[in-house]
Amino acid sequence: MPFSPSGGGVGGMTKIADVVVSTAKSSHTFADLNGDVDKRYIVKTRVINDLGVASVLFIRPNNDTGNNYSRQLIDANVSTISAAQAPAISDVAIAKTEGDTLVAFGKATIDARTGTDRAISAHRFSEASTDQAGKTLIIDYLWHDDDSNITSIELTASQTNGIGVGSILELWAER
Repeated sequence: MPFSPSGGGVGGMTKIADVVVSTAKSSHTFADLNGDVDKRYIVKTRVINDLGVASVLFIRPNNDTGNNYSRQLIDANVSTISAAQAPAISDVAIAKTEGDTLVAFGKATIDARTGTDRAISAHRFSEASTDQAGKTLIIDYLWHDDDSNITSIELTASQTNGIGVGSILELWAER
């Protein structure tokens, strides 16, 4: 599926928001969405954290904080690979920085249309430092809400001001 420049393209991905954070913040909302018109959303993040403590960036369609998600993940950390499953959780983690880590990358693809549980596929590269690559997580979630039109996507850090200056938050839509 091709990516199109902002405002262009039919049937491809179109960038509809590109935020470079100029003042540290705890959350960001992509609003005025219509998930019954758009087929899917992709959120790309580059999160900078200079707090000195770990912070996780969560993504929530319509800011749904209920136990309405389930997940299956594959975790690759150095030479160790593991898997885990969770049936009823309240968050979708797409980036994580550790106390000595300044940057983490995340990407989530969200099936937008109502009528069935929506898949959220996340790829997270995080916990990198100046001398090692970090770890990769591939996580598939189901959002168990088949009725609500997605009208917003909330990004929330687990720490106050966990989305630091210079962080980049992008939203793409397939229309």
